[in-house]
Amino acid sequence: MQSAGQKARLARQAAKGAMCLLAMLAVMAGSFYLYLRATDNLHVLATDRVYRSAQMTPQVLSREIEVRGIKSILNLRGRKEKSVWFRDELAVTGQRGVMHVDYALSAVRPVSIQQLDEILAVMDTLPQPILVHCEGGADRTGLVAAVWAFARAGLPPETAYRQLSLRYGHFPYLWSGTWVMDESYWAYVNHKQHAMN
Repeated sequence: MQSAGQKARLARQAAKGAMCLLAMLAVMAGSFYLYLRATDNLHVLATDRVYRSAQMTPQVLSREIEVRGIKSILNLRGRKEKSVWFRDELAVTGQRGVMHVDYALSAVRPVSIQQLDEILAVMDTLPQPILVHCEGGADRTGLVAAVWAFARAGLPPETAYRQLSLRYGHFPYLWSGTWVMDESYWAYVNHKQHAMN
């Protein structure tokens, strides 16, 4: 039988172990966040058709437009005339002759089927390649990327859903509230599949 002292020592060791594990997880999450920011969370959705990213600096955006031949930008943060990032983005797209379209979404409010259909219709009219972005390139961008992959690229729902994942920084857990992006995606998929039957 263990004495009270041994039990207390084991409890302290378990608590230290748990704290170390939490600290490691925090460091890993922080490192991953910094990686996404350093790379602008830029990914290819469909080569020469659609790219996805976070908000880029004017210099990086200008370079990516040149390197990837971006013809259109779909900004999911909406028109923010008073914001420096918005004015900078308009300046770059204006200089580069890139079409710029704004469609405001919130990462913590459901996106309706009608809104997603509107976004797809807008994307259908834009010159390609298109760059879709929000602030971090994870939640709103992930939703639009997943819906596009399902509805336009014809990927199976589960495969398209990978666009809305932790790999891109989408964290729909705890207090984030971004789980509504997942719900919006599945509501869209279920509606479209039901309409086909």
